[in-house]
Order: sequence, then structure tokens, then C-alpha cells
Amino acid sequence: MNNVPAVIGRALLDKGYDVTMFFLNEYEHFKPESDAHEPIENLKRVNLDWERDDILKLCKKEILSKIGGFDFYLGVEWAPALTWKAGIKLNMFYAIGTDLTDYPFYKLNRFPPPVWLLKLHLLAKQQFYAIKYATFLSMNKAPEVMEAKRRKINPLGKRIVGIPYLYTPQYTESYLNKSKFKNEFDEIKNQNDFVIFHHVRHEWVASKNTIHDKGNNILFYSIKELKDKYPKKKITLITIDYGTDANKSKILAEELGLTDQVKWFPKMEKKDLLYGLKVSDVFVGQLADAFPAYTSVYEALAMGKTIIHKGDENDRTLYPIINAYDTESLSCALDRCLTGEIKTNEMGKQGHAWFQQNGYDFPVNEVVNAIESKVKSINPFWGKIHCGAIKFAIIIMTPIKNLLFRLSRLKKQLN
Repeated sequence: MNNVPAVIGRALLDKGYDVTMFFLNEYEHFKPESDAHEPIENLKRVNLDWERDDILKLCKKEILSKIGGFDFYLGVEWAPALTWKAGIKLNMFYAIGTDLTDYPFYKLNRFPPPVWLLKLHLLAKQQFYAIKYATFLSMNKAPEVMEAKRRKINPLGKRIVGIPYLYTPQYTESYLNKSKFKNEFDEIKNQNDFVIFHHVRHEWVASKNTIHDKGNNILFYSIKELKDKYPKKKITLITIDYGTDANKSKILAEELGLTDQVKWFPKMEKKDLLYGLKVSDVFVGQLADAFPAYTSVYEALAMGKTIIHKGDENDRTLYPIINAYDTESLSCALDRCLTGEIKTNEMGKQGHAWFQQNGYDFPVNEVVNAIESKVKSINPFWGKIHCGAIKFAIIIMTPIKNLLFRLSRLKKQLN
């Protein structure tokens, strides 16, 4: 997910560990290749190509034959359920989002429950208990909607900072210059006075008031205000054709008369995207309920950009940001950056220094310390009983389901 596990994998290789990555069915732009122009040496990879429905069918022996025999397991997405099914202790769970907020909470909404729903319920409970009993929980401070689900699971392992989002040792000038969109980004930079970069996926209609709401529409209204206030300034937004509501964002931009001010780029890999961030003036992130740490904002920090998004700008434990959450606050923030009231280069340098220390060096060391620790695993006794009860219910319900199916077919034949 978002290349994140590959980052810690590469960092651990640098520390002398032997690392193998197991892939479920991943988007192409989330694979390690999307973050590296050259092959990643020594990183062993196994493509499982499993999705949720495949995991439902897998038995312990099948899973162990693929992922058994390692000293330390760090998992994201459906990894907790997989390791639980295999009887493997999950040493560290890294919470991405829905793997914590949604996957562990499938409910039985019928009685008697059909077998397929019981199986989903079992998978959810396996996810739930594997997270609960993992030795470490790797999770940065998150919005309340995610923290509430964490409290509901009540993980018993030690909580540490989230694993690093970006492999910073590779971000040299020569690496960035290899972007296949370099010339297009350079042209935009050279022809404009102020370039805004916004590569957060477009989710602001279908996901309204959910964890996925990005508030992208606010940005277009603010650019309209900026354009009207400074008609002689050449202002451009670079954004990505990505997300459920990308077409709605295009329609909104056209309605606001921003066709010339908005440059749409295709969904691209991180290794190509970062150069555009590098040459822009500011980054605008999530304007709804933003996480303090998420991939887009960390990419901007790594490129030394001023960060504008919804957050606590008085929190001195975090990188410097300009808080924006509606059209008024965002228009004000962009205005201050455009006019030079906010020294964007200086703010960007401060953010970059914070990121290198807190977004890469510290979390890498936290994972290393976790691997080398002798923390004892907690015996998941109640979890085993609960999952065993659901398995027993599946065994009981399966012949009943088959009998009901045969009776329904017989009734149709008689009719």
C-alpha cells in the first residue's frame, strides 16, 4: 500500500537484515518499482496475488507453505488475518486505514447467518485478534475516526511511530531529474509566477464526511479567489487525474473558469511525481479531516515544500504547516505565500529537516529496536476460543445450507 512496506524493507536491507516482501493483489503504482528508477538489489519478493475472497478459502498449510519460516513479521492490509489463520505471531502491525477501521468489523446482520457471511465474520475476527495481540502497533497519531476503532480493538502491543513513508537515501538530484514528466513540469514552472501542487486523490462528493473525504473542491474555489484578486499573476495548479471524483473536480474547475489555471496529469508513479513537487512553490494537501502523517504530505516534506492542509499549526512536535480547512482559510494561506509574507523556502527547509529526522531516521530505528527486542508475545487465548466458536458455527451451518438448497431445488421441480 502506497509503497510504504517497501520503504522499511529497503531501510532494513541497509541495516544488514535479510528481507522478503509478500504481495497481495496490488495496484501497479503501489509496487516498489514505482519508487525506484533502478532495480532494488537484494529485496526478495513473492507475489501471492491473493485477494480477500482467496484468503477466505486458504487453509493453514497453504499459507505456511508461502510465508512460513521467518523471525519477524510486519504486516499491513490483510496480513493480520493471514498470519492468524496460519498460527503465526504477527510481530508488528502497521495501520494503513481500512485494515484497522473496516476489515476487523464485519458484522452478522442475519439470523440464522448464511455460511458465506459466517466466513466473512471469521476473517474479520481473525484480523481483529491478530491486531489486538500483535507485539507492536506502528501507527502515527490519526483522526478520531481511526483512533476510535483502535480503542475498540484495544491492541495490547506497544504502540510506536508509523514506519517511514519514503526511502530518502535515494532522493538525489540525478534521481529526481529522471522523471519522464520533467520537461512538462519545467515548462509550467518557467511560465508561471506561482505553482501549487496537489496530488491528493480527488474524493469530495462520494466520500463526504468519511475518512476518505479530501475536501478537494475547496482548493478550486480558493484558486478562483486568488485569480480574481491578482489578475496579472500567472497562477497554476498541478493535480492528478486520480480518485472517484476527479471528473467532478474537472467540471467544477471549468465552471469556475479555471481551465487555463489547472494542469491535469495522468496518475503517475512516485519516482516521476516528486520532480513536479520539487519545482512547485507550495503543496496543498487534504482540506477535510487530514491525518498528520500521510503519503502526499510526507512526499512534499521530502521535497522541501511549504505544507498547507487541515491540521494543528501550533503543534511543535510536528513539521511546520499552514492550517487550512475552508475557502477563506485556504485563500488567506495561498495569498500569504504568493505575496511573500510567508517565506516558503525557509518553511520548506524546516519541514525537510523535520522529516529526515522524524519521518525516516527515527521510525527506522524504532523498527530495528522492535526487531531486536525480547518482548514476549501475549497468548491470544480468548481470541482462539472466539474464532474457534465461529468455525464450529460454519461446520454446523454448512450441511444445513446444503439441505436448504436441495429442498429449494426440489420445490422448484415439483412446481
